[in-house]
Amino acid sequence: MYHGTANFSLKDYLFINLTVNTKKYLAYAGATLVICLWFILLFMKEYTLERQIISTIFIFIFIFLSFVVAEIITLIKKLKKYPHSIGVREFIITKEGFQTKNLEKNEAIFFIWDEFQCLINRKKFWLLKINDQQIKVIPHAAFNETKIKEITQFISDNIEI
Repeated sequence: MYHGTANFSLKDYLFINLTVNTKKYLAYAGATLVICLWFILLFMKEYTLERQIISTIFIFIFIFLSFVVAEIITLIKKLKKYPHSIGVREFIITKEGFQTKNLEKNEAIFFIWDEFQCLINRKKFWLLKINDQQIKVIPHAAFNETKIKEITQFISDNIEI
């Protein structure tokens, strides 16, 4: 059994949620490229190639960043609806499964290992994927640094892919 406590901050919440869904950003990039092509065909026919490229780069950056900002605003609204997503957490990893407990509200949630599809090991977090929409996060900071490799192996052994 592994037991640890860590604070899951707003910055961690936003970072994890923004980096997990890379498929969404590929779709945003594709939509942005279509919009850029549309701008070239409608408004930039008479421009030189150099001016078209520079204009397209600026348009792409502006529109893509607009998508990202909209995603951040959506995440912050979701966080206001579910404020328990951040805060001090207690994490317990056992042979049976994984438990997370909100220390401020004294609420615990338990997951058995069979619920998880895979383990994604990041630099500072373990991401336990239940499905494409639901991922549970365990920060490495909750545990002793010397145990991180051991815990990673333990989790990998318990998740059947």
